[in-house]
Amino acid sequence: MLRTVAFALTFFAATSALAAEPARDAGQPERPDQRHGSANQDFHFNAGPGWARDEVLGNVVAHSLTLGYRYGYFEPAIVGNFGTKLFGGSYAALGMSLGAVVQSELGPRFTLRGVVGSDSYSGVGCDLFCQRGGASATLPYAAVHAGASHVFWARGKTHLELGFEGFYGRDLERQRVEYSTTGGLFGPTTTTGERLLGGQRVGVVATVGLTFDTATGSKSRTQSAKR
Repeated sequence: MLRTVAFALTFFAATSALAAEPARDAGQPERPDQRHGSANQDFHFNAGPGWARDEVLGNVVAHSLTLGYRYGYFEPAIVGNFGTKLFGGSYAALGMSLGAVVQSELGPRFTLRGVVGSDSYSGVGCDLFCQRGGASATLPYAAVHAGASHVFWARGKTHLELGFEGFYGRDLERQRVEYSTTGGLFGPTTTTGERLLGGQRVGVVATVGLTFDTATGSKSRTQSAKR
């Protein structure tokens, strides 16, 4: 899985760089609005669905959410990663991150960030005919996220981006939890059990993002755009 994510990131980087080269005649000047990445500070938001493999829950439908502010090559952000198993529980990981960002003037944006926060499991073991209950716990959590996106639409200081993000996370401790569930195929019954919560997680999500420029790039860059 990790090799697949690494290959996908490399392929996306190469194809984005080729696709981003603006088509124009040799004698036609480049317009300033063609330089999508001319700002060196911006608010950035993205979200999207995907897939994850969790050590506790197995295969889950994953969702991501990131809200950050880029200053040059650095971006502090709030990061959320959520996963739901159709029958059997869910997790919600929330944290703060600091990332390195490369934003090309031609559109591609690449991010590598570290995340530290908490990971909350709920309803683990509450399966198909379960009505309520399940194992729950909140654990310290750390993760690494790597993403790539490309500007496909720009209007003034607002840019729409499409991309994807791969992540690897790990709970920093594990907790053995006793729990009960209520439900059943032939009427409500109560079942008790014990689960070990915590472990590793890997996944990939497709993202849709918005970027709002708050400061422009260097003076020379702006002047070159006007020529």
